[in-house]
Amino acid sequence: MKPPVIGACHKMPLAGFFEDIWPDEDNPNGPNLNEEALADARSVCGGCPVRTACYESVMTYERGTAAMYRMGFVADMTPLQRWSAEHRSTVYCPECGATMDPRAVREGDVACPNWCAIDRTMPPIPDSGDRWTRRHTTLARKMVRYLVENDVKEGDKLPRPRALAEQWGDRANDLCRVFEALAADGTLTFEGGTYRRGVIRGAWKEWKVIHLAMAVATDEAA
Repeated sequence: MKPPVIGACHKMPLAGFFEDIWPDEDNPNGPNLNEEALADARSVCGGCPVRTACYESVMTYERGTAAMYRMGFVADMTPLQRWSAEHRSTVYCPECGATMDPRAVREGDVACPNWCAIDRTMPPIPDSGDRWTRRHTTLARKMVRYLVENDVKEGDKLPRPRALAEQWGDRANDLCRVFEALAADGTLTFEGGTYRRGVIRGAWKEWKVIHLAMAVATDEAA
């Protein structure tokens, strides 16, 4: 019989996943983090053989729990990241029910381990969490399509998100949130109060951009 697979953290001091990361006793799971301690904890989770099982376990235990009541760095995520992952519906594959890899989810690469054809493209989840929803994903894809259809070159200046939202008839706050996410992902850049085209990559897969460009070319040919 094979020996049980044990998590990489089983011999690590618990403090390395709790108070070392959040030294503020008044806010034990807040956004103010000790980055060095967080990096140390992530290095442990990075090579853990039961990371996905750990993710399934903690997300089952915390299901429906408010962000403020989730504690500790578990399954490669902060409490606020786990809360965001639940609200993004990025715990299980919607087709086969398999648990997704938490590191991939955190980095915005939401894919089924069994290769089910799902489309859950999203930006990375910041350590402080976010309130990303399906409408943000739809709006982000719309923004990427805008870059491709209008042949916006890398470094080109973009309209302000509120002006673009008014033009499109979308909610300004939603598009501002999308711009921030795309800037964090590298698809856009932000400097001196101005957004510019970056390199479409990361969560917004290059092959999807190519697909969009082909769709545009097909439409024009028709």
